[in-house]
Amino acid sequence: MHRLLHSHRAAALLATVALAGSATPQQVDLAPAEDRSGWVEFVVPTLADDTTGGSPIDLSWLNDRPAGASGWLRADGDRIVDGNGDEVRLAGTNICDWHVMPPPELAEPIARRLAELGLNFIRLHYQDYTTAANGGLMNDDMLTLDPGQLDRMDRLVAALIAHGIYVDLNLHVARRYPGTPNDWNEMSKGLDRVSQRFVEMQKQYARDLLTHVNPYTGRAYADEPGIAVVEINNENSAMLPWADVHRAQYANLPDELAAPLRARWNAWLAERYDGAEALRAAWLPEAEAGGGELITGGAVPAGPVGGADTGWSLETSNGGAGSLGTDRDAPGGLAAVWHVQRSGQRDWAHQLHHHSVAVEEGVNYVIRFEAAGAPGASMRVALQQEGGTWGTVLGPTLVELSPGMETYEIGGTVRGVDGLPIRLSFDALNTEGKIAIRGVSLRSGTLDPLAGVDDADPAAGGLPLPGAVTTPAMLRDFDAFVMDRELETSAELVSFVRDELGYGGLIWDSQAAYGGTFGLLRESRLADVIDMHGYPFHPEGERAPDGTFTWSIEQGSAFGEGLGRAATMAYYRLDDRPFFVSEFDINPPNDHAVDSYPVLALHAAHQGWAGFGEYSWLNFQQDYNPDRIHSAFATTGHAGQMATIPTAALMYRLGLVAPAADTTTLHIHEHTLREGPFALAAMDGVWNDHGIQAVDAWQARLAVDLRPGAGETSVSGVPAERGDTLTSDTGQITVLRDADAADDDGLGGGRRVHVNAPAYRAAIGSHDGQPIVLGDVTLTVQPTTRNGYAHVHVVSLDGAPLADAKRLLVTTLARVENAGMAFGADRTTAGPDYGEGPTLAEPVSASVTLPGTGWTASRLDGSGRVAGGVPMDGSTLDTARHPGVWFLLERE
Repeated sequence: MHRLLHSHRAAALLATVALAGSATPQQVDLAPAEDRSGWVEFVVPTLADDTTGGSPIDLSWLNDRPAGASGWLRADGDRIVDGNGDEVRLAGTNICDWHVMPPPELAEPIARRLAELGLNFIRLHYQDYTTAANGGLMNDDMLTLDPGQLDRMDRLVAALIAHGIYVDLNLHVARRYPGTPNDWNEMSKGLDRVSQRFVEMQKQYARDLLTHVNPYTGRAYADEPGIAVVEINNENSAMLPWADVHRAQYANLPDELAAPLRARWNAWLAERYDGAEALRAAWLPEAEAGGGELITGGAVPAGPVGGADTGWSLETSNGGAGSLGTDRDAPGGLAAVWHVQRSGQRDWAHQLHHHSVAVEEGVNYVIRFEAAGAPGASMRVALQQEGGTWGTVLGPTLVELSPGMETYEIGGTVRGVDGLPIRLSFDALNTEGKIAIRGVSLRSGTLDPLAGVDDADPAAGGLPLPGAVTTPAMLRDFDAFVMDRELETSAELVSFVRDELGYGGLIWDSQAAYGGTFGLLRESRLADVIDMHGYPFHPEGERAPDGTFTWSIEQGSAFGEGLGRAATMAYYRLDDRPFFVSEFDINPPNDHAVDSYPVLALHAAHQGWAGFGEYSWLNFQQDYNPDRIHSAFATTGHAGQMATIPTAALMYRLGLVAPAADTTTLHIHEHTLREGPFALAAMDGVWNDHGIQAVDAWQARLAVDLRPGAGETSVSGVPAERGDTLTSDTGQITVLRDADAADDDGLGGGRRVHVNAPAYRAAIGSHDGQPIVLGDVTLTVQPTTRNGYAHVHVVSLDGAPLADAKRLLVTTLARVENAGMAFGADRTTAGPDYGEGPTLAEPVSASVTLPGTGWTASRLDGSGRVAGGVPMDGSTLDTARHPGVWFLLERE
């Protein structure tokens, strides 16, 4: 459907994706090859075999079998309990894509190995992304389930449950619903929140999956207590700029999708406005006088661009070729001519920008310009962040061009500046040809969004969905309408799964941050458990013109630069609900990827969370038992991440680190989450505005007291003032500042974490060789690794305090890399050649002095088997002389 923007001759269709901000990857200068000759070969198997079962660190005894033997898991206050009322803490990971449907002979060794490492939770994720022919679960119609693939999934689910591993079944993750418009995002995100057609498709999928009887358990999934969680939507909200769901996009849906939504929109407005005059009075303030011109070179400069005198730049990337010239014979006089000579490998390979336009949040602006192009040519126009997420703050609007110069006007309200500079961007849609453009103007002002509407009375049903032309009041109404519609569809789906299909386990709709603060409100209405995802250093991928793929990473530690970033997940925890983190990772090839399980388990233990799933065990890989790091998202193959799992599982599941005694509570009302100053933004701003930083999660439990109606927001139980040292209110966790570290996250650069709990001690961070006294254990870590950064963990294998324990696991880790792994000069890139296996662990020179006498030590291999004895110096283990990753310490 085409929608007139304003008058002269303009039509808008919303773009598929927001204007992007990346440039063509340049030839990467590699860091000098590192000498890893002294590193320790260490590989942790993904599949169980004769060497892994019954090893000294086989933790499968932690799991009750089968999962669900004591009945359905349910929420009890902020805990998850089983049918007997006993608390169940869930610690696990994700299995993704075709690995949810593994070869039949691998189901048992996959499940057994997960249990051996101490895990009792698996989230089955992304299996709906494609057809069976491409490895997915779906038939070619992308509506129904392939029987062969479903049988493979049945085998895996049965094996997991038999080994005491609870399962989270994801419903909609990645499939593109049939009938999704071509210009919508590839996973149909947002659309299935508002369109009943796609809600019905979700129901069909849920019915087909949950009523299916698994022949290997004899029960339908809806009747299986081992299926602990059904997750309705992954990372999905109609309020998602992330998913390119912009308000104007709804107006440009095909009429068979737009018409039902328009009818709901008009009915919603009719309940609130008594006729056209009331609506106009609310939506159309007195006409704004046009503000000052914000474009310094309105004509668009011809020839080379980018000088400070013009403010313009031409971006040609990803293998594209283009230029900007002058056409003195353009209709009506001189114009700049943008020539796209060769398409690039990305849709956003050709863009023209005017930088640093001084727009303000919540103000209406009008973009005007003249343009012409070949028949069928189009150009996308938007105001966009320069940096951050490169989010769109007005638009994007797709303008269809004609051979003659036409005047275009695009008006709307700027939303989402987030303190970043803003640019005006034109995108040629990667289409070869010429576009003439001139007279570009940007001023504050308001276009009439009801221009051309014959009857503005919503009761008449003729009001269109908001397009590119809006006013602040109109946007507020549409936001409220979409929120209400999302609440309706979410409630409908949750009720369908619970009541019609009879599923008896835990349900959450989506992650609480999706939809901004409104997302927390949505989940508070519907979810048994509040779920979140967290990636302190999420990698960015870039495909070069030659087809090679490179991951770019921000180097940083979860206990340093990422200390507060990891903790922001706690901002979404409700005080009356269990809290879960189903995705979290410190992604390889970050030097500190080994932080992932320890920081997640420590947060979960200290905050009293109900469970977590690291991301991810098997992820778009061919090898089910890799001996090398091969992905930024796969834990398997990264022996360092895998080696921390037994310690994390013991510490969290046995409660070896005490939960915080005190709670810092944010008291907030539902009205504020929907319509307050931070509405649709992250919860970070609300907490920060009331004096709480994410790092305070290391001192006390964080929780939200969500109240109905409207009222003032306040905080109670404010923790101690932040200083160079943070100490948990239990005294078991201490975060110390590294004097040379830069200020970050309000902490002053926390770089070291010490844990002193009766059955668990740890020192993580940059070490200086000084003794670290943790009760009756002393750790001394020499700065022999890169930046002196290392992990040393000591955990009781029998759960007893170290003074009484008979068996301990000591884990020492720093970097883990492949042989020949190549990094860029600044270590922010790796690949496309990741090097070869087996993985190598950077040796850690540490001494561990234990309480008591009679200790003997052995070094364990990656299967957990004894690889040889290690001499003790009295009660001290010295890893400098006998480097390794896992050490078993025993006494009579």
